[in-house]
Amino acid sequence: QGSIEWELWDHAKNRLAPAAGDADAPPATQQECIIDGLVSNKWYEAKVAAKNDAGWGEWSAISQLLLSNVPPAPAALTMQAVSSTSLRVQWKVPVCTPVVTHVAVSFRDVEDDWKVWDHSTKRLVVTGGDAAPATACECVIEDLEVGRRYEAKMMARNDVGWGDWSPISPPFWLGEQMDHGWSLHPVLDEDTKAALDKMMEVTKPEDLGTGRDVAHGHGRAYKDIKIHSAWRIENPNMWQRYCGQRS
Repeated sequence: QGSIEWELWDHAKNRLAPAAGDADAPPATQQECIIDGLVSNKWYEAKVAAKNDAGWGEWSAISQLLLSNVPPAPAALTMQAVSSTSLRVQWKVPVCTPVVTHVAVSFRDVEDDWKVWDHSTKRLVVTGGDAAPATACECVIEDLEVGRRYEAKMMARNDVGWGDWSPISPPFWLGEQMDHGWSLHPVLDEDTKAALDKMMEVTKPEDLGTGRDVAHGHGRAYKDIKIHSAWRIENPNMWQRYCGQRS
């Protein structure tokens, strides 16, 4: 669609030919042809005319087709703790034509191999497994280990085939659940660690080492502060409520 001139299908050469030139028409017994070398995500048009001993008839109505591709790579998945041994994995199905029919979800401990989420058994399997329908937008993975980091990825399928994998989700540390949905998560990424170290830079070292802990003999005088480890306190339910009220 948008071309200046129509092209004719040359049956003998099995390719398109300029309409102004000579092209071998297919026989009446043929009802289809395959046209290669097209570009995805573009509209194409086609029409057909028939010939008998009296000559060529009128052109048919013009048909249109959007030549589609496999689905695009989905966005990274998100995870939240359901319990100290289970995670809820959530995703968004990409919008495309043809529409997505199935999604495949892979999950792993960051120190282990990938496994596939089997939609039928609701369990992780090493190979195979049934893909989830496009109507599914989450799964709950159980029987996990406390104190381990987990990550997930997914891809989508339509009538053309499977698309590319999504980016791998940020590692989720599965810790002990505290009261009312709160959970602890160690800070592991280097950017956050560097930002915290920056916040702890001492500009007046003379003010350190004079506190009550030193005065009462509970510690030694010091002139600098370094972060040994850091933890985040999260509550997914309260965060979702905050985002909803903010919107």
